[in-house]
Amino acid sequence: MKFEFADILTSDGVDLQGVFAGPAKTKKALIFVHGLTSSFYSNIPRLTAIAGECEKNGIAFYAFNNRGHDEVSRISKKNGKSALAGGWFESFTESVADIRAMVSIAYKRGAKEVYLAGHSTGANKAVYYMAKTNDRRVRGVALVGALSDVLAFKLELKGKFNATLKRAQVMYKKNKKAIYPPELMGGQLMSAERMMSLMTPGGTEDVFPYHGLGGKWTHLQKIQRPMLLVIGANDQHLDRPVKKYVGAFLRENRSKDFKAVVIAGARHGFTKHVGVLGKTLAGWVEKV
Repeated sequence: MKFEFADILTSDGVDLQGVFAGPAKTKKALIFVHGLTSSFYSNIPRLTAIAGECEKNGIAFYAFNNRGHDEVSRISKKNGKSALAGGWFESFTESVADIRAMVSIAYKRGAKEVYLAGHSTGANKAVYYMAKTNDRRVRGVALVGALSDVLAFKLELKGKFNATLKRAQVMYKKNKKAIYPPELMGGQLMSAERMMSLMTPGGTEDVFPYHGLGGKWTHLQKIQRPMLLVIGANDQHLDRPVKKYVGAFLRENRSKDFKAVVIAGARHGFTKHVGVLGKTLAGWVEKV
C-alpha cells in the first residue's frame, strides 16, 4: 500500500493536509472524515486497512485533516494569517468547507462517485455537509461509530453536566472565544463556543439525538442517498444496548437504502477490528 501526501485549500482559504491511495483513475472514491480531536494519521492500522481494502476493490481512498484535527492546533490561511483550531476550538459549521474541498480533489482526480465515511464526530460532519449542500458528487454516506456528543459529555460529566453547560452559556454571552477553566473539564482547554456547540441538546451539532432530550433528526432525514451505519458492539461510549441504538437510526432515517452493520467485539476506534471495518466499508462502496 502506497500513500501519497496532498494538500487541499478550502474555499475560505484554509490549507489542510492528508493522503490518498489506490488507483490513479477510478470511478469510485472513499473519503474518510476523522472524528473529534483526531486526525488522518491518528490510527495508522485503521487507515492502512481501509485503504488496502479499497485498493483491492478498485476504489480510491482519501483521508484529510479537517480544521478540528487534534485537541488544539492552528490552521494556516492563504492570506498568511493563522487561527486557533483543533477539536476544542473549531467551529462545527466550517466543516462544510473542509469536506467540500476533499470531495473536489477526489472528483478532479477522476472519481465520478464519491462516498463519505465519517467516524465518530466525523459522521456528524458528513451528515451535516450533505444536509446543507446536497452535493450531487457524493453518492453515499457511511456513519462509523456515529454518536451523540451531547450524551457523551452527559455521561462523562454525570451530575455536573447542567451546571457546566450553564456556565458555558454565561461565558459565551460575554465572550464566545473565552476559554473554559481546564480544571473543570479534566484538564482540557476548550472555548465556550465549542462547549456550547458540543453540549447543547437540539443544537446544530446534535445530529444524532437518540438521547431523547428533545433533539430532532433533521439533518439525517434530508439525506436520500444510500447510507451505511457501522457500530462496534462494545463501543464504550454507548449508553444503551446496541440493538436499541441501531433501532433509532433505522427508525429515523429516510434513505431508501439504509444498512446497519454491528461488528462483534469492536470498540469505538475499531482498533482490533480494522480488517473487518475495511472490508465492510469497501464492500459497501463497491456494491452501491
